[in-house]
Amino acid sequence: MKNSKLLYRILFITVFVGFGYLTFKGLGNNVFWDDEAYTALLAKSIVTTGQAKGWDGKNIHGWRYGKELNDQFVNVFTPRLQLYTTAISMKLFGGSAFAARLPHAIFGLLALLFLYKYVRVFILKDPYWALLVPLYLGLTPSFYLYIRQCRYYAEVVLFTTTSLYLYKNIFSMKWPGRVLFILSLVAVFVSNYICLVALVFALVAHVILFEKIGFDKKKWLSFLSVFVPTGVLAILIFYHTNPTFQFMHVLESGNWFLKKLILLFWNFRDINFFEWFPVVLFIGSLYL
Repeated sequence: MKNSKLLYRILFITVFVGFGYLTFKGLGNNVFWDDEAYTALLAKSIVTTGQAKGWDGKNIHGWRYGKELNDQFVNVFTPRLQLYTTAISMKLFGGSAFAARLPHAIFGLLALLFLYKYVRVFILKDPYWALLVPLYLGLTPSFYLYIRQCRYYAEVVLFTTTSLYLYKNIFSMKWPGRVLFILSLVAVFVSNYICLVALVFALVAHVILFEKIGFDKKKWLSFLSVFVPTGVLAILIFYHTNPTFQFMHVLESGNWFLKKLILLFWNFRDINFFEWFPVVLFIGSLYL
């Protein structure tokens, strides 16, 4: 029994050390691409001016024909978590590509750890089988392409995972757990606004279709005790960031709906290609 536990611990540490190697190896080797550069420039502005300005006194950078900027050239549209985590890292470690990407890479690595925790607690009790799930994701090239970027992707993955973990006990958790759940959902919001909308929609659908709580007042109050404060905080944060509720209207040529259908088709077409290599691993593991 003791030898079995020791073997598992060695395996677990080895796997996550391997994840760490793939996460941090050569993190600063490449220059920023377009989106990363935008995040890094706004983060640099936070370090120097305390505000996410798109004007550095010499150059102006504002997507959507500058519609993300207000009259003072402050970006009022980009969610703030990616900017401030990048700014803190750049303040501590300098303005290199490695420093700017470092916090996002750490978030991505933590996401694998929380994914393992979620699977181990709620789905697969056997530790070896539970370890296979983060292993599938941890062997996906596109996963590292996302989390090694100076962008919000790793934050969304991490805090969506922690939110799902906390959601599993929503009807029995005490107030400290509810506060953590609220903070986790707010973290998704300040990573990417739309991702929180999608997550909340999915959780509401899950409660109605699978939890089948019906008209159970106690359970609905338990559910709303998390999501109402989250909604209030999200509105307050958005108002603080964008007090005039400035929205962007982007001109696009062609049929918008048809373009989205084509993108959806591409997603299904490519689901088992390079970026979804874990599907191949999963099918192979069924024969083990």
